Parts: sequence; structure tokens; C-alpha cells
Amino acid sequence: MTFNETTNNRPSEYSKWHRELGNEYTAIDIDYVEIRNGKIRALICTTYCYSRQHIHLNKDVIFKRTEFERKIVIDMALKLGVPAYYVIHSIDMKDFLVVDLLKETNEEMNEAEYVKFIKEL
Repeated sequence: MTFNETTNNRPSEYSKWHRELGNEYTAIDIDYVEIRNGKIRALICTTYCYSRQHIHLNKDVIFKRTEFERKIVIDMALKLGVPAYYVIHSIDMKDFLVVDLLKETNEEMNEAEYVKFIKEL
């Protein structure tokens, strides 16, 4: 038995192939490794919602669904000595909820604020 794709948004052939290996061979994808001057600055996992309101309505469901993924990212970030974030953004890339997984804080940002955040990593 294999796990089903939960988001129905993974066109990756590798992802489809890997799920066929069986439940005992779990894998996650790390969405982004932010690199500056050849050094890892942060690990970021992302997902999207349709709007700011959709983000607020679904963040608890998203966090429940991604608990295992977030634990792995936190473990990796601690071993690398870098921050880890989980970012929920609107599909139009105008609204962002940035969750600092190590500090267990979150901040809502607009596009300009998120661009500044990314550039300052």
C-alpha cells in the first residue's frame, strides 16, 4: 500500500515514482534552500492558499497535515545552524504568513515585506 498524494499538486514524476515504493520509504521535498555567497542561510517549506482569508481559515489544517515535514526541517536546520521557516502564501503572491519554526513565532507580511525578508536572510 502506498500513501496518496495529499495536495493533488505534485506533477513530479519522481514524487509519483517514490510513492510507489511503499509507506516505509517516506520522503519529503524541501521547497527552498536559501543560499547567499555559497552558504546556506535558511530552509523554507511553502504552500499556498487562494487569499489572505483562506490562509487564516486553513492554517491550522495545514499545520496538522505538515507536522512531520516541519519536524524534519527543524531537525535539519538545527544540525546546519540555520533558521527554518514554513511559509503560507496567497496564490497571487501578495500575502504571506511566515512561521519561524525554531522560534515558534509567525508574522504576516505583504509582498514588499516578504521580499525584504528574503533579501535580508
